[in-house]
Amino acid sequence: MTVASDPGFQTINFEMTTASLAAAPTLDNPFDPLPDGRLYYWRVRAYRANVQLGVDTVWVTRIDSSAPQLPVTTTITPIYPADAFEAVGTAPVLGWQPVAGANHYRVEISRDPNFTTIVDQAEAQFVNYVPWQGRQEPMPFGTYWWRVRAESAPGVALGDWSAVRHFNLAVDLVNGNRYDLVPPLYPNTILSATVRYDPILTFIATGAVNQAEPYALDKLHVMLNRMQLRPTGAPNEFDNYSWIFAFKSTAIASDPVMAGVYIDIDHVAGSGGSTDPLGKPIAAIL
Repeated sequence: MTVASDPGFQTINFEMTTASLAAAPTLDNPFDPLPDGRLYYWRVRAYRANVQLGVDTVWVTRIDSSAPQLPVTTTITPIYPADAFEAVGTAPVLGWQPVAGANHYRVEISRDPNFTTIVDQAEAQFVNYVPWQGRQEPMPFGTYWWRVRAESAPGVALGDWSAVRHFNLAVDLVNGNRYDLVPPLYPNTILSATVRYDPILTFIATGAVNQAEPYALDKLHVMLNRMQLRPTGAPNEFDNYSWIFAFKSTAIASDPVMAGVYIDIDHVAGSGGSTDPLGKPIAAIL
């Protein structure tokens, strides 16, 4: 994404290459200058394997300081996304109210609510930030907690941290259908089929390392399926949704291993059970 003050993009004011679908200026990558009334041209180029896809898409916008602004506050308050927001494929844009006297805003993003595992942080120039921006690889799926505080200078806090919010980033699952992705017929699985199917499309994650055999699980594959895969049985309709979970195990017939699949249906903290129907303990943050 490139922003320039001329339609020929000779004077670049802000530029970023990112795997996400948005970007916001930071002190490390600022947008400067911002004279009132100036027209700015911005374009987006899409790439795959470092080769441009299609043609540039260009828009024009005007900086107008007289337009209505968000109300300035003395206590920083997150605005969007709502707490527990569900995002798919790419992280949501984070936004908050402006604070009087703020020079910039420090944002922290963590994999836990206590911010002991901070995976992204930045000094946002304005009142927005896009998690994972500027990176070439997609943001890993999972649950992320974020907070923001105003600063009058780098490292000089202007008040406390905001309230903590979190968002859930999900994988955009492949939808099996009869036209472009045909799931393998029973009793084959999405890990063993080779005809009209590419396992890369359904790959989600690799299992945890250092698990004792034969309990170690390897790659996890998940997809939505709208086709009846058995010769008989219900549902028989094409237009139905079902899930396919597949994972690789080293278990053998002489030493069978039972696997449990746990599904979080609401992402509400503390709403799940601590044990499964067999009495096995379940340990998870959400």
